[in-house]
Amino acid sequence: MNCQKFGHSTRACFAQAICQICAEEHNTSQHNCNICNTQGQICSHTILKCSNCGENHTANSNTCEFKTSIENKSTKYSQQKNQQTKQSSFSIVIDNDRQ
Repeated sequence: MNCQKFGHSTRACFAQAICQICAEEHNTSQHNCNICNTQGQICSHTILKCSNCGENHTANSNTCEFKTSIENKSTKYSQQKNQQTKQSSFSIVIDNDRQ
């Protein structure tokens, strides 16, 4: 929401604000169309630019290959961690009758 990079929370981000719409150095809420004066949103005059890959879509677009590759890596990592947890789990049997 601030720098448009993935892998950290907005609260922990102290980087320069980058617009999600045009990839320029301003908050998305401050994005302004010089033609129709629409502010903070996409209008028919907007030229989209992703700050992550440079393509013509917003930084949070599901069509962004950079975003989907990050999400796929994250999903694979989670699946591997779950698999490791399942493999390393064990149970302890306590026999209280044994003396």
